[in-house]
Amino acid sequence: MQLFILIVLAGLIIGLVAVLRFSGKRKVARGVASPSPAPSKQKAGAKPRRERVNPNQAIALGVHTWRFHDPPPGARYGEIVASGDTDMSEVMARAEGISGHLQARQNVLAGVSGKDFNPKQVSELVTGDPALAAQVLRIVNSPYYGLSQKVGSVFRAVVLLGHVEVRNIIWRACVSDGLDAMDKRSRPLVEGLWQHSFATSKVAYALARELNLPEPDKLATTALLHDIGKLISLNVWPESARNLYDPIQFSAWDVVAEETKVGAHHAQLGAEVARAWGLPDDSVRAIAQHHAPSYLPTSHFDSGRKSIAAVHLADLLVHACAPPPPDGEGEEPPVYRPLGCWLNLLGLDAIEDLCTPMVMAALPRRQPAPAPSPDSEQAELVPVD
Repeated sequence: MQLFILIVLAGLIIGLVAVLRFSGKRKVARGVASPSPAPSKQKAGAKPRRERVNPNQAIALGVHTWRFHDPPPGARYGEIVASGDTDMSEVMARAEGISGHLQARQNVLAGVSGKDFNPKQVSELVTGDPALAAQVLRIVNSPYYGLSQKVGSVFRAVVLLGHVEVRNIIWRACVSDGLDAMDKRSRPLVEGLWQHSFATSKVAYALARELNLPEPDKLATTALLHDIGKLISLNVWPESARNLYDPIQFSAWDVVAEETKVGAHHAQLGAEVARAWGLPDDSVRAIAQHHAPSYLPTSHFDSGRKSIAAVHLADLLVHACAPPPPDGEGEEPPVYRPLGCWLNLLGLDAIEDLCTPMVMAALPRRQPAPAPSPDSEQAELVPVD
């Protein structure tokens, strides 16, 4: 009896082993040799993982994070206000003149805004304005972009530049047409300001897309105009403004503190002009406070904080990748890091978290050559393809 039970148990064991071997062969045949671990789920409320460029790569690409400094301990940014006796009549007259040019080109600006960017349609709108078309072709063929072949078609220019760059050129055309002609001493400063503003606009757009901020087009336009107050100052008070901004200053604390002697702090002046143009309240606020994140915490502002943060950080990154001045022409201007609460507002822990491939691609790789001024020789126009 015992022998019989042992024989039955041995048969069961042999059968179980055969079944297991057969099952394993079927899994191998199907390419499932072993179960793979289930993908880990991100915890609720955790920050999304964002691809980041190695800090050494960021430095190699030109973003020198070691240049960031804390602002002077005694700096009280919120107390820098324009004197009450500043005559703003000339400033507002310039603003109204520019507003007229913006209204005349409203259809073109609308065509290069939003997700429905149509290069063919925009090319037709631009070509309908010969002065604007000439500016687009001059700038796309300038050393600023460094193209290997000359572009003679507005359509090709629009395709190459993209809607952010084309919109920036249109804004520059409108602003330049509404201002008095700059004298020769002011032109290098004006060109430098536009270079910086174009770069800041591109970086702000990339930041908005990277951080999933709403209305990236509006943020890009706000960033383009963040230093418009400096440009207006050079037009209304040229002598005083040149003494302050020449060589081009990156708004170090001593420049901010001295600006009221010119006529107005450039951020406040820019906000007044933007308000006169009918820009959204968030844009006006971001222009007025685009230096504030280095000095004031987020709790100081009731609304529009993300717009302020995005414009400030775009401005900061463009400054951080600017080359040092030539030997004997002064020290590197300081780049003030923002307070940590502004980074946390956007889900960031450190400045280096901004150095994603998308943002780095938007930054200028080198100091660009000056773009042609609006009053330079007219470019030959070629019909839209």
